[in-house]
Amino acid sequence: MALGVIATGLAKIEEKEHKQFKITLSGVAAIEAIIPAILLFLFVGTYFTVSSFIAIYGTDMGVVNIGLYFTVYACVMLVSRPIVGKLSDKFGVVKVMIPAAICFALSLFLISIATSLPMFLIAAAIAAFGYGTALPTLQALAMKCVPSARRGAASNMAYIGQDLGNLAGPVAAGFVVEALGYRLMWKFMMLPMAAVLVLLVVWNGKIRTIESDFQARGNS
Repeated sequence: MALGVIATGLAKIEEKEHKQFKITLSGVAAIEAIIPAILLFLFVGTYFTVSSFIAIYGTDMGVVNIGLYFTVYACVMLVSRPIVGKLSDKFGVVKVMIPAAICFALSLFLISIATSLPMFLIAAAIAAFGYGTALPTLQALAMKCVPSARRGAASNMAYIGQDLGNLAGPVAAGFVVEALGYRLMWKFMMLPMAAVLVLLVVWNGKIRTIESDFQARGNS
């Protein structure tokens, strides 16, 4: 927190004339960013199921040091995010998001059949190329949906999707655990990734339009 305060003090922000402050629906959330918000809802809801239940599940499976799952996930993500960022700029969001959704679904399947720590760690590495790369890609897409003056509202819209996913995912998974157990729950949580794949196909044209409009604004 202290370093954050120092960095904030050193930041150079151009002073602009501010309009009178007032709270409006369009100022709080940008409906233009609804597509990335929905995709974030599905990804975050699924990921927070992992972060909520994997420690309990690993302990029940007799796996020692299950916390290493998050260590491996974080380490691989340090490598995967810069790579995927460049790929997204070069090939577009859809061509990056489809493999990301598949990787995340595969990591969930591996968790569902895991019986040892190495299997969990492999799942963590694959998840880093799934959720770990999808999150910043979709956050960037939300910013591309609006002019620069409305990026605050677009950011709010993205976080609304994330927060709702954070709320709904673990709750839904908890009901599935009670009814079917952990192993089937992990497989059940692959369904949101299937929904992501369908939506990416359906919204492919709209996402391409968002990216082309963003490039046009940048070049104008």
